[in-house]
Amino acid sequence: TNAQLLAAAVDDLTTGGGGGGGVTDHGLLTGLSDDDHTQYAKKASNLSDLASAATARTNLGLGTAAVAATGDFDAAGTAAGLVDDLSGVSNQATARTNLGLGTAAVTDTGTGSSNVILGNDARLTDSRTPTSHNHAASEITSGTIDQARLGTGSAGAGAKFLADDQTYKTVSSGIADPGGANDDFLQRKSGAWAARTVAQVKTDLGVVAQTTVIHPVTAGYYITTPYPINVGGTAGGNVSTAHTRLVCAPSIIITKTVTIDRLAIVVTNSGDASSVLRLGIWEDNGSARPGTLLAQGTVAGDSTGVKLATVSLTLTPGIYWTGLAWQGGVPTTQPKWQCLNHGAQVMGANFGAVDLVNSTRTRNWLYQNSVTGSFSSSPTLTETPAQTAALDVTVPEIALRVA
Repeated sequence: TNAQLLAAAVDDLTTGGGGGGGVTDHGLLTGLSDDDHTQYAKKASNLSDLASAATARTNLGLGTAAVAATGDFDAAGTAAGLVDDLSGVSNQATARTNLGLGTAAVTDTGTGSSNVILGNDARLTDSRTPTSHNHAASEITSGTIDQARLGTGSAGAGAKFLADDQTYKTVSSGIADPGGANDDFLQRKSGAWAARTVAQVKTDLGVVAQTTVIHPVTAGYYITTPYPINVGGTAGGNVSTAHTRLVCAPSIIITKTVTIDRLAIVVTNSGDASSVLRLGIWEDNGSARPGTLLAQGTVAGDSTGVKLATVSLTLTPGIYWTGLAWQGGVPTTQPKWQCLNHGAQVMGANFGAVDLVNSTRTRNWLYQNSVTGSFSSSPTLTETPAQTAALDVTVPEIALRVA
């Protein structure tokens, strides 16, 4: 240390130097004023002899403010004003801009023309009558428009209409009164408007009065086929195949929902004792075939007359298939029933690969052999075989009685 060196130097001076050779050359210790240790800072130099003042500041942890001039800082009290109430701001307009404030920031509230309005200002809730003003037609999206606004002039009393020139006109000024009587039609004839009776309009439209009621819906009445019938027609086929043969055709068209309580057939010639005729009705499956079986019943085939089978069903508008099978008894004498005319094409449809209509006969029914018991839904049916009169006329005319 410096104290140790100083003590050694004093010792050398007092002993005459040398000291037995234990002291190295310290500038021959001629005095304390000469600098024999430049690696140490001198107190009298006040740190001016530091090799690097910047390094020394870094070592002391000082920032850039340590070398800034006093003029670089606000005067005493200014900064406090900025913190407390911004009274020290040098440019208020710039400060407002920096804060994103608009002109309302420096405008007083009040009722004057240059004041801003407070939210509770009475004028904002004043129910005064609006002054007259105009709106474009596209802005009117609801409500009722006063009649006078729809056109020029007054609609006035009586029958008037708004013409395409946006003016109101009376009926007489638009169309001359053609006269006529109550319930007449107004029809344009020969370039002029004229009063026309119902009969005249029907004639003009080619309407023909319907004299035949195909499907009455009155209780006790019968709904039957709209096609020609063959009263007293023969049973189809021969003895070996006609017995237990189910014959079907889409013969009923329902146009109004109706409730049915009977299936009916007219037996024109009686068959063997205990002969039974089984009647059935199916809905169309959408592919020109009977689908779901809706009802069935049996009637006596060994006597003549209208035979009724009790059922209970409601039919909605659509196409329905009816069918009949001769069952029971000994297949010797065939019963005969009222059937469709062999010249009538049922529904005008094609049930398979062969047309139902040709130059001589009509293939207007489908059949299934060996049906000895109850009918079923979606029966497996075959198209009419060879075109013979005996086969063509067997489609039964089954009627439906309205409940």
